[in-house]
Amino acid sequence: MSTKYLLIGSPGEAAIYSAPMTDPADNPLAAALGHQLRTPISVLQNVAPNLRRTLEVFVRDVAVLCRADALSGPATGNASQGDALAALAKALVERPEIETGLPAENRIEHVIWHLGDLGIDGDLGQAASRLIRGGMDGHIDSLSPLLKADPQRALSLLDGIARIRNGLMSIESASGRIRGLSTAMSVLSGAPARGTVDPAESLRRIVAQFEPALPEGMQILLEGRPLVPVCGREDVLMEVWSNLLANAVEAMGGKGTILIETEVRRESDRQMVLVRIIDDGPGIRPADLKRVFEPGFTTRGHAGGSGIGLALADRMVAAMGGTIEASSEPGSTCFTVSLRGQEETEALSATAGGAGG
Repeated sequence: MSTKYLLIGSPGEAAIYSAPMTDPADNPLAAALGHQLRTPISVLQNVAPNLRRTLEVFVRDVAVLCRADALSGPATGNASQGDALAALAKALVERPEIETGLPAENRIEHVIWHLGDLGIDGDLGQAASRLIRGGMDGHIDSLSPLLKADPQRALSLLDGIARIRNGLMSIESASGRIRGLSTAMSVLSGAPARGTVDPAESLRRIVAQFEPALPEGMQILLEGRPLVPVCGREDVLMEVWSNLLANAVEAMGGKGTILIETEVRRESDRQMVLVRIIDDGPGIRPADLKRVFEPGFTTRGHAGGSGIGLALADRMVAAMGGTIEASSEPGSTCFTVSLRGQEETEALSATAGGAGG
């Protein structure tokens, strides 16, 4: 699903709770755990790219076999064939969202018709289901030489590629979560969160990570306004967005829209960047709203909620010198993150430099 960009107005009047901004407390245990996590993180960071490169080489070989002339004789490829092979290899490795424009109930019928029209034999219903499940139904024309030569063997091969690819995506996702937890531990142990980071770019990246796993009935709408750099660390800010988006997704019951608004505002003598993450879920009760940033507090304990994500987001925003607020009413919940803009960061750096001189 592609990201959509839009401008929307400010959220309506609602109950507001502002988490107090506190300095991260020293926590030797968190620091030690963060240090221990570095080894598995390093392993995953090395293994995942190597696996992806191996898969890409393997898939390129499969893509070459999909050329009719490769099955019957020496290759006589041209630029357009090369582009088609590259697109097929990319699709097999990355599993893009295929936009057919068809209702879900008609999609399998369309694929069956397409396979039959290409002269492919066998159980076309089974073939269509497996191609759709693997995210490959948008590339049937490119795959047709393999499917014509030996449908069952081709489908088994494509299923194997899909399983390897999906397993690799799970490894990469888990690696990202472990890095996020390590980041959170470093913040809890009092590690500095200084520096500058582009919040607009970090938002684009985190939305791109979330979109492939969104339920069918959900979408994220991201405002495309450029923003000024803010005070903070990129890994810390990415973890903040990850926790806030995960919380919104879990609250919405598999359907609805998450809006991400951004704003640059002048407040007194400093520039602030505001990011609002708004979901149209059921909302948060006023009594619960006052506790959403408490470690361990959750209204979804029955569904596996830990009550840690929002508490970590609160502390990481505080470590960057910002604030986070939560507001809610039936049908709308908004988390607003306020971060110091570049001007404020430069002023702080100049002050620190003078003090150290």
